[in-house]
Amino acid sequence: MPPPPPRPFPAPAATAPPPRPAWNTNHNLVVTHPLLSLERCASFRRLLQLQALLTVTGLAAHRFPTSRLLAFCALSDPPRPAHAAAVLAQCAEGPNAYMLATMMRGFLRAGFPARALALFRSVLRDRLPADARTFVFALKAACSSFAASPRGEAVHGVALKRGFLSQSVLVGNALVHLYASSLSFRDARKVFNEMPDRDVVSWTTLVDGYARGGLPDEAWRVFCRMVVSEGMWPNGVTLVAAASAVGQMGLLGLGRMVHRCVAESGVGTSVNLENALVDMFWKCGCLASAKEVFDRMADKDVYTWTSMVSTYAKCGDLESAVQLFERCLGGTRFLGVA
Repeated sequence: MPPPPPRPFPAPAATAPPPRPAWNTNHNLVVTHPLLSLERCASFRRLLQLQALLTVTGLAAHRFPTSRLLAFCALSDPPRPAHAAAVLAQCAEGPNAYMLATMMRGFLRAGFPARALALFRSVLRDRLPADARTFVFALKAACSSFAASPRGEAVHGVALKRGFLSQSVLVGNALVHLYASSLSFRDARKVFNEMPDRDVVSWTTLVDGYARGGLPDEAWRVFCRMVVSEGMWPNGVTLVAAASAVGQMGLLGLGRMVHRCVAESGVGTSVNLENALVDMFWKCGCLASAKEVFDRMADKDVYTWTSMVSTYAKCGDLESAVQLFERCLGGTRFLGVA
């Protein structure tokens, strides 16, 4: 009887690839060239080593390797806009739209909106490639500047001329945010109404703009139109804005509707959303509902504790306010109790 065939060696267990660093948001990108291991680069020192290697081999002159170097400099924490600008200037093939938008985003993350706008002007003047992201970051830069309205209107005019308003919901959303943040609600509503397509961000931006601008009635009308007429389900940010609007109006019935919507929406709870519900209920005069939300919260931050202590104090229950304050003296920092 012949001996049994030898058993094959077991295949080695597959190991999961190391996680991508935070700056690398392109999860669909697969790079096989060994010199482009910068996709896993997690330190600026290592980046400089890889950049030197790319320069020696001549790969640094091409757009793709340069775009990845640029993404690290612009999107890492902290951003390094000066090095990113140097990388961009050394690209022999010239920048593409992605690289220019990434550079603008890096300037914004570093707190230099004026430099982002200057780069946008260079894009227009030199007829460099631009896409929807270029205009989105230009509008964000305009929104962060002192002369937000005139600069934003100028970007708006160029976007309209190039057809981005009819092609990109991202640009439309950025424009609604710009005008709402500047309290130019007529312009914000005009852009919103003229958008051929709207997503949940479009509606949320308008609801939040009205709520922050002290127009809770309008915020609630837009929220109802979004959910009832358009059948678009809100996300967590939408519900925070709706809770803020109801709190300003002080209408408990609407507050219970928002609370029920949170429970039925399936968006999941977050500290920000639950904080908004606590704040909404005490402004509507319902201490019991505010306490119920507070007690069920799995995670609480400084705003949670401060808001609940303030709620007890403003409702006249000073004993409970002092007791809750004493509960969280162990390391919790308060913003202040009225």
